[in-house]
Amino acid sequence: MNIFKISNLFKTIVPLTFLCGPAFANDATMFVFDASGSMWGQIEGRSKIETARTAFREIGQNWQGKQTGLIAYGHRRKGDCRDIETIVPLSKDGYGAVAGAIASLTPKGKTPLSAAVRQAAEHLKFEENAATVILFSDGIETCDADPCALASQLDTLGIDFTAHVIGFGIASKDDKAKLQCIANNTGGTYRDASDAGSLKDALNNLAKEQAPKTEEEATGSTQLTLTLALGEGTVRPDEVSFRAINQRTGKKQLLGKLQGADQILTGLSAKLAHGHYQIEAISPEGKGSVDAQINGKSKELAVPFTAGAASFSLLDQGPYQLGIEHSFFLHAEGALQSNAEYSVQLMDPANKTRIDQEYRFGSDGAGLSWHTFASPAKAGTYEVQVIQDGKILSRSPVAYVADHTPTWTGDLDGAPGGKLKAGITGNLYYSNQLVLRQNGQEIQSTSLENLITPQGLFLTLPAQSGTYDLSYIHTDAADNRVETNLTTLRVGDVTLPDDPDSVAAPTDQSNISDKDRQVFEVKNTPSTADPATLRKVTQDQMSHYCADQDLCLIDIPRLGASKIPLLRGFGLNGASDDGRGRPTFTVFNVENGEWLIHNPTFMQQLTDCIGYGPSGERDPDHGPTVDSMCILRDSNGRSVYQFELLEEWTSNRLAASNAAMEKKAKASGHLDADGHGPDMADLSQSLFGDWTLTTLDQSKPLGMIRFEPTQNNAETTGMISLQNQALIRMPPVDIALPKITLQRDGAEGDVYSIQFEGGEGAQKTNVLLNRPGDWDGQAREYVGVLVTNGYKAQFKVRAFKQ
Repeated sequence: MNIFKISNLFKTIVPLTFLCGPAFANDATMFVFDASGSMWGQIEGRSKIETARTAFREIGQNWQGKQTGLIAYGHRRKGDCRDIETIVPLSKDGYGAVAGAIASLTPKGKTPLSAAVRQAAEHLKFEENAATVILFSDGIETCDADPCALASQLDTLGIDFTAHVIGFGIASKDDKAKLQCIANNTGGTYRDASDAGSLKDALNNLAKEQAPKTEEEATGSTQLTLTLALGEGTVRPDEVSFRAINQRTGKKQLLGKLQGADQILTGLSAKLAHGHYQIEAISPEGKGSVDAQINGKSKELAVPFTAGAASFSLLDQGPYQLGIEHSFFLHAEGALQSNAEYSVQLMDPANKTRIDQEYRFGSDGAGLSWHTFASPAKAGTYEVQVIQDGKILSRSPVAYVADHTPTWTGDLDGAPGGKLKAGITGNLYYSNQLVLRQNGQEIQSTSLENLITPQGLFLTLPAQSGTYDLSYIHTDAADNRVETNLTTLRVGDVTLPDDPDSVAAPTDQSNISDKDRQVFEVKNTPSTADPATLRKVTQDQMSHYCADQDLCLIDIPRLGASKIPLLRGFGLNGASDDGRGRPTFTVFNVENGEWLIHNPTFMQQLTDCIGYGPSGERDPDHGPTVDSMCILRDSNGRSVYQFELLEEWTSNRLAASNAAMEKKAKASGHLDADGHGPDMADLSQSLFGDWTLTTLDQSKPLGMIRFEPTQNNAETTGMISLQNQALIRMPPVDIALPKITLQRDGAEGDVYSIQFEGGEGAQKTNVLLNRPGDWDGQAREYVGVLVTNGYKAQFKVRAFKQ
């Protein structure tokens, strides 16, 4: 299984020199307020919401001058776990607005406190800044989320994240413990409040704690110059951040970021309070740390930095046809250093001689690349080696034989229009062609080069269900172009004559064939995952558990998720809606604590993730994706196979959803019988008017696009106003657009891209569009990615004016 790690889309430049003596607690605070229906319950003859309104209003003087904001949940709709709203954005002296907003809240709904705390952390940019959240709640989570696990994630991902909790009228010890763990897991405090007086005391005490004397003021400070000490095989990274972790308190603080050779060679100047620290150097390319006692005059400190171990594997090890130049497809797992150079060579290990050589650079990134080597003179076993600085990073044996017919090793069936894992052994050259025919008529022809994705080689299948003959055009040993029949592929719901029992996976042991039984009994290879990332769970903790069958198919009707495959010994928990109409859940290998997540709320640290497009195809860039999955890195064989089963389930689920959407679109008249969309004039006309842009993940306003018609329907004029510059990391713009080009997928396809460029000083911008997964075939709505100035932001476009 080839999987890749998803990297952050946004990069933030931090000043090189600034003071770093932060307070023990950060004074930038977001309140998360519980306005669920239970707040109408009474304490001392008065409703909890009335008591809370009074308390928050009367302690306002203690919060004056502090940066505060407010997020509330459960105040607009009943039974809706997505009812979360940022009412007061973070601002200095914002507490008056906070108290005023609380006074107007009317409790109605559920308690999605985990998602609300997450939204507060993101509003505070907790991965870049110190961030404090104060959760006020009269009950526990009611939206199928795990607040304790969320708190641990935020603490791990954040620079310095703290969550304090005020439990109001919590009678149950178990319920209290579930709220206490949020504070415990983030270094915060838990306070009980049972009446108006204790509630005001809790709020007043938190106000006093938010701006105590800084550690620098209490102990003195030292001026540091931080540089990198590069380890063996490590070249200078493109960027690096320095972070200090106080060994006494556990508090983390970002010292600054360096970008480019000049800055990294000069080093980072920072002031740090006296104390015992672990100083870390962190980069997408590697990391390192040093233990340091800071207690004297200014000093220079070199932080050891080692690149992440580069790992390579060969897509196919042959045997290869002797006498032919072959392309060897080499897969790099994990990030490569962008400034690093790797030598890829074909070696004769017996004679220690090099037959041919090419180079690969770190700028190629992780994923697949091809390297073409001349053939050795005689048959035998050789090696494809990757070398850096004289050190062999990988050896892949390859066999050359005198005569070999190309053989298909990829998958045999897939969804209409989906991606099929491709594999050919024996004769590989990047320009060789794969040809699909049906009833003798050629349907499509594709070169191997066009099959490359970061995860491997994938063949795009025809949109129509049926069986297709697959052949391969290549060069033989006599340098003749020949065509070899490889196999027959099934696309969609098709049963071949020699496969009458092609059915869904069985659900009990009596129906499992010997072949399938061998598949389910995957070798349980030892896990090499970091023990700290394992989650020790029991069968009783799972909402669903596969105990007595080799394979169980799980239904969760409330999420619209059916036949979720679980291997014996695996459990499922935390099933919920991710807030965007997609099922999310965690699957555990109960035996060893490994886990994987379908549609994770956060892209987990120390996991590898993949994404899927609207039709179930793997999306190498993860944007815009419909679903995603993450697995713990270096999981054992059974966990990896469980992941692969869920991959197939996800791909099929999305493909079926896409087919249903297309059927509905045809019925509505938006698509004709052949699946074609409107002509260009209709297409252009459908864009005219005003459109709002909102983010997919947070539904925050991003801006507005207005399109007006011209005589040439292939072009139009318009204006875009991007109002939320903080979200997309660019200066405020209001650009008059002289030209917009509408691109289409095929001669009569739907819109998939709008490209525009403003006047002097404006950035060139691309808007990549697609229809949403739940599109009804009529609504004027798109989803996509806005790419500008090197950054990305997911968004959706919806017409609000005809």
